[in-house]
Amino acid sequence: MRSPVPTKGDSEYVGGFRNFGVTSTDRLERDKIYWNFSVKNCASETVVIGELGIPMVLNTSVYKGSSVAGLNHRSVENQKYLNENRFEKHYLAAGHSSCYSAVRYGGKGNHLMIVPAGDTFVEAIGEEGEYGHEAMMKTQGTLVYLYSKSAACIPRENCHRDLVLKPGSEKSFSFVFQAARDILDLKKSSTKTARST
Repeated sequence: MRSPVPTKGDSEYVGGFRNFGVTSTDRLERDKIYWNFSVKNCASETVVIGELGIPMVLNTSVYKGSSVAGLNHRSVENQKYLNENRFEKHYLAAGHSSCYSAVRYGGKGNHLMIVPAGDTFVEAIGEEGEYGHEAMMKTQGTLVYLYSKSAACIPRENCHRDLVLKPGSEKSFSFVFQAARDILDLKKSSTKTARST
């Protein structure tokens, strides 16, 4: 296990975190990576967080090209790039039973599966623009919402809560990253992980 990495300070974005501490740890056990992090209220007043989402960015630019030649998504270079370097994502926001998986477009290699552990509850998973609060993010892509009360425009299947932290209190979250050989292994692994967490 790597030593905890504490971070304390204020977000550079308007509406971002103020007087918060974040601690993150990860450990590798056999074929799984366990990621734990916590947020702590370092202020002297109770804070209500209406939206807490984690960017799970697996892909960057969609196509390769140049300002002279433009983009050719049918080119051999782009097809090779898409099939070998980008991921097709699948996800289900279902509280403690949530699952986020990715596989290369070409189908080669293992699936990546990310599931919440312990009492971590995923309320929603949204793509760019779906919830409309990306202005505070440096990255763009899929957001995994742990709390989504202020972000949700349309009620979804899961409840939309806010996180209330009293002065000095903190909330911890956990995720498990693991590989699965194929869709059947993915199903078996997700069932096993859900039972053990």
